[in-house]
Amino acid sequence: MQRINFDDPDVGKDEDLRVVYRNELFTGEVEEFAGDARVALSTYRDGVPDGPTVEWYPDGTLRSKGSLRMGQVVGEFKDWHPNGVLAVSRVFDERTTLLEHYEWDRQGLPTLTWRFADQEAEHSAW
Repeated sequence: MQRINFDDPDVGKDEDLRVVYRNELFTGEVEEFAGDARVALSTYRDGVPDGPTVEWYPDGTLRSKGSLRMGQVVGEFKDWHPNGVLAVSRVFDERTTLLEHYEWDRQGLPTLTWRFADQEAEHSAW
C-alpha cells in the first residue's frame, strides 16, 4: 500500500475536501508529523478516509484509534488522555449510528456510561 506524507507538496485537497496526490484522488496511507514525531496515520480510498486511523500525541502516547468507512466512523473508536489512560470509547454500527458511549477521567474512573439500548428502554416506558 502506498504511503505519503500529508506535508508533501504533491498532496492537497480538492473542492470536496478529498485528498489528492499528484492531481489524483489518493488511495493508501497518509502520515502526518509534528516536527519529527508521527502524529497520525490514516487509510484513504479515492481521497476519503476509509479504514484504520491512528493518532498519537507528539511524545508517542496513543491519542485515538478507530476505523472509518467512506469518512464515517464505524465500529469502536477510542480516545486516550495524554497520560495514556483511556478517555472515551464509542461504538458505532455499520450505519454509523452511535450505540455506546463511555468516558473516564484522567485517573481511569468512569464518568459517563450511555447505551442506545438504555435509551430505547427509557423511551418505551413513556
